[in-house]
Amino acid sequence: MKLEAQFEIKDGRLFSKKTGAFVDTSSLISVDTSTVDAAVLSSASFAEKFAGGDSGLMGVCVSWKMIEISDSIYNEEFLAALRDFLKNTEAQGVSAVIVPVTHGGACGPAFAQYTAAMCHTARRIKDCASVAGFAVPEEIACDSAAVSSFIDAMAVKHSQYVYFVGQNDINKCLISYQMR
Repeated sequence: MKLEAQFEIKDGRLFSKKTGAFVDTSSLISVDTSTVDAAVLSSASFAEKFAGGDSGLMGVCVSWKMIEISDSIYNEEFLAALRDFLKNTEAQGVSAVIVPVTHGGACGPAFAQYTAAMCHTARRIKDCASVAGFAVPEEIACDSAAVSSFIDAMAVKHSQYVYFVGQNDINKCLISYQMR
């Protein structure tokens, strides 16, 4: 199932096709999913806490260690709870940027494993139309070949996403964001 892109990059900024307006990415609401129990994360009451934010956009921090519990073994309970959370916030009119937390380990020999884990994550949340895209970790964002490789791998089945970076020195395929 391929989703229509709900967001795109226009003039280096995030643009919502649904609303026809630019989305402010300068102060995303940060949601740290690594500190939340799966049952709580998947509850509608937890999602309600994030309704009505300034831009209607949150940065959902997901730890690579929570997603991939050992080599190519994924935490399906967590990923199901993440999907539920995203669907529940979608019902509240809130969109999301998935912000992988890598602890600096996504480059070099681990890059392919990291990319596979993020592609698996995208597969598990593929029906969440509110997901604007994925943030690119800082250690990858400084390597244009790695950025291209990551985006190409994701685009095979998830071409609707845009990509974000938490720094100002960016190229035209990445949107800068800041979290509060």
